[in-house]
Amino acid sequence: KFYQFLKTSARMSWNPIEGKVSYIHANAKYPMRYAPIIKTQDGTWVAPYVLDIVSDKYSSNNEHINVFLPVKHAEGKYNFVHKDILKSDSPAVLEFIKELGIKEPDGVNYIETEILKHYDKDEVLHETLLNDFDYLYSTLEKMTIAERKESIDKLRSKVKVVTVDNHLGTLDELYVDTPELRTYFQYNESSIIDYNFYKKSSLNLSLDEIREFFKDFGLWSRPKIFFIDYDDYNQRGWSYKFRLRPTDCTKIIDVSDKIIDGFEYWLEEGFKEDVSKILWHFLGKMPIKDHSVAYIDYFYRTNRR
Repeated sequence: KFYQFLKTSARMSWNPIEGKVSYIHANAKYPMRYAPIIKTQDGTWVAPYVLDIVSDKYSSNNEHINVFLPVKHAEGKYNFVHKDILKSDSPAVLEFIKELGIKEPDGVNYIETEILKHYDKDEVLHETLLNDFDYLYSTLEKMTIAERKESIDKLRSKVKVVTVDNHLGTLDELYVDTPELRTYFQYNESSIIDYNFYKKSSLNLSLDEIREFFKDFGLWSRPKIFFIDYDDYNQRGWSYKFRLRPTDCTKIIDVSDKIIDGFEYWLEEGFKEDVSKILWHFLGKMPIKDHSVAYIDYFYRTNRR
């Protein structure tokens, strides 16, 4: 009844007008906006908004929202509206909550402040990982193309997903799940995302939909090439450098070295025919400049003065 009264008979006590001049402060002009009138899930009562700056002119820039609609499986620092309020039989109550501007917390902010904390634990329950995926997927699907791209850029090095061997890896370091990459990284399946795991999601997505969703995060589709700069090379033993030095060379002037992910393992283990074919298949699709493995500049002895 209290919320019904506020909605129908006392709107001026909580519904401000942007830029409206008042001879008294905003918290006195709109008392129900800044009073503890919303019950939260932990039983406390909080104000819908908190004033950051007390001003004679109301502005939404001078306040921040203090309570939110609950997020599925939410936990942490947010104040969420109590479920009894949201289950009210009165449409006026839900309309009041909506008109008051109470909504779910900003998706990316919630992911960064709450969901990422899950990965600090030694073990994360599968149920938690699936709930996190549901929230991530649903949040990004609501965004515009520009918002989605900006959010993915923020999250791809932070959000962790399940790999084929049931470990966790960040999206910026993992490979897509293909038969070729499974064969090439058969010694390290922690490198490959497990799409099948996310079929257990409550969203009932197909494998194609899951692949398409993760594709936007820039998962690697071919073995990464790591660049080793001159300083790293200098830290190698002299025996290694001497082995690379040709006859009559007095010193190495410059070194650029690239290592293909997984290459050193197979070099030591011995290349199998199928692995060799897969590697050449990947290399054949790259521009030559991307897989020129190394160059070394030498200073030679000469008779010239």
